[in-house]
Amino acid sequence: MDALIQDIYTLISRFQHPDRAVRRDAVRSLKRVGAPAVPYLVEALRAESTPTRQHAAQALGQIADPLAVPPLLMALADEDSGVWSQAVAALAQIGARELLRSALSSSVTRVRWGASLALWRMRREEAAFPYLLLALQSDDLLVRNSAVLSLWQQPDDRALATLQIILTPEDSVINRYILQALQHIGTPGAQAAIAHWLSQQPRRRDA
Repeated sequence: MDALIQDIYTLISRFQHPDRAVRRDAVRSLKRVGAPAVPYLVEALRAESTPTRQHAAQALGQIADPLAVPPLLMALADEDSGVWSQAVAALAQIGARELLRSALSSSVTRVRWGASLALWRMRREEAAFPYLLLALQSDDLLVRNSAVLSLWQQPDDRALATLQIILTPEDSVINRYILQALQHIGTPGAQAAIAHWLSQQPRRRDA
């Protein structure tokens, strides 16, 4: 086997390492390898191991080769939300606008939502906005977080009502994301939402 191919497989195998730093370094090394690693990372997107699929999507986004777009679009249907969120981030980095637009009409909800988030992060694609609002109300925490992150990166005050609806005392993780997104939106309405939320905290703690 060619030495480079062997090195690529070795790096991909480290995606399952228990040490986060090792996994992160493997992704960085594959980014340096670049285009020659893409076919093997696409293969890894179909691996049984969830961490392997997640980090394969991440590495493909960092390499940003357009050839990775179709398999990443397929990864938006992955049952694991971590793989899905990494595929969203990767597609936003690569920026295949027309293919992402086509995916907005997918029959698979997660694919529609994933494509919309990637499009919104790229350039505030207007056609993506209704799907972004729906993703904000998903039952899946990672999907909601990814949608809020999209608004954080590309603020839009039309989402204020939806953000306020999902700002609940039961979920501190999503609350942190939402409050950061509201800060980035920065309009008077967003600032008022933050002020209202903060004003309610003493009473909730006393309850």
